[in-house]
Amino acid sequence: MAYRTSLLKPVLIMAVLQLLFFCNYLNAKELTIVSTNYPPHIYKEKGKIVGLRIPILTDVFAAMGHTYKPLVVPWKRAIDLVRQGKADGIASIWKKPEREAFLVYPQIPFYYEVIGIYKKKDFGLNYQIGQYDTLEGLKIGAVLGFAWPQDFIRNKNYLLLEEPSDKQNLLKLAKDRLDLVLSDSAVGAYLIKQYDIENIVRHPMNFNQGTWGYVAFSKANPDAGRLAAKFDVAFEEFVRSGQYNRIFRDYLGRDPDALPPLSLRR
Repeated sequence: MAYRTSLLKPVLIMAVLQLLFFCNYLNAKELTIVSTNYPPHIYKEKGKIVGLRIPILTDVFAAMGHTYKPLVVPWKRAIDLVRQGKADGIASIWKKPEREAFLVYPQIPFYYEVIGIYKKKDFGLNYQIGQYDTLEGLKIGAVLGFAWPQDFIRNKNYLLLEEPSDKQNLLKLAKDRLDLVLSDSAVGAYLIKQYDIENIVRHPMNFNQGTWGYVAFSKANPDAGRLAAKFDVAFEEFVRSGQYNRIFRDYLGRDPDALPPLSLRR
């Protein structure tokens, strides 16, 4: 009996090691996270996918034991891919009840999306959030297709001019063809820095209150809940380390408008 037991020990050890290796292999699965083309957050350049989102998610998913594969597609297709389980997750996306039918959201949001107001340095503007009548008589540049508030769109006291890109709007502002430009704050900061657009500043008051965007995981993936929980832990550590701020400074020359609220127990 003792002889048989001694023979079984190496077999059992080998079986445990193989099981651990298999579990680690599954845990290290490459995660496809879909996004839409949105510089400086994520975009294609010279055949590569780049942007400030890439180093953040690469490091966070690595801490979770996964590799990160970014996929950039139009927004409607991005939604379809996570709904069908053809992508593991999406970044970043607002939290809405109808989306919770096919997405699992972590507790901690990823990025604070707020619309900044851009103007010439010497242009006076007394604006408070939602007080659209203070914009009377102005020519305002905005991105075509963005979900602007209906009462803002319907107001006839100013001229709303929509262009396909923020870059076009900011260049028109620089040439005095617009009075103001509304743009995602990170996009505006990036473009002004990237193209060295002079004499344009961001107004101290934002256009809106802002909304948190999340990295959410497809419910079609049976591990979605576990991934969301692991993401919270890894992302919290990443933010606490100062790396989140550092990446924003590298890309935009400033800190993010807000740090993700960290409410998990350490």
